[in-house]
Amino acid sequence: LAVAPLAVLSQSVAAEEKKKKEKVVTLENGLAYVDKSKRDGMLAGLEQGVGKGDFVIVNYVAYLKDGTIFDNTKKRGKPVAFQVGKTQVIPGLEQGLVGMKAGEERQLFVPAKLGYGSRGVCLEGKGCLVPPDTDLVYEVTLVRVAPAPI
Repeated sequence: LAVAPLAVLSQSVAAEEKKKKEKVVTLENGLAYVDKSKRDGMLAGLEQGVGKGDFVIVNYVAYLKDGTIFDNTKKRGKPVAFQVGKTQVIPGLEQGLVGMKAGEERQLFVPAKLGYGSRGVCLEGKGCLVPPDTDLVYEVTLVRVAPAPI
């Protein structure tokens, strides 16, 4: 009987430690993120993080606030490639990658204004995949980054 409370306490302490490590960073524009895995080895400091103009390949799972998945590159088996700063994806996804290095994972909390805004993603006669004015959550893995050609 005395073991159960100890196990519960141990789980609670572990959960608190995880929260301390997962610092939420909030930018002025409302975009927020939590680094889930960072490369912090000896050579990681020599590598540049993602910047404007870089070409990136990312895998992600995209959720509505209620937890509904609306896009999943991992399930499709096809990561997405784009050039940062060329508005080929929603602004929140682009901006949320800045500073990341290949192999790192980040959870992005994207406000509607940096997602699909007031238009959402709606199909005539089929409803909305992403309702208008909906905040989004992305679980992102940066597969690869290449600097922009000079």
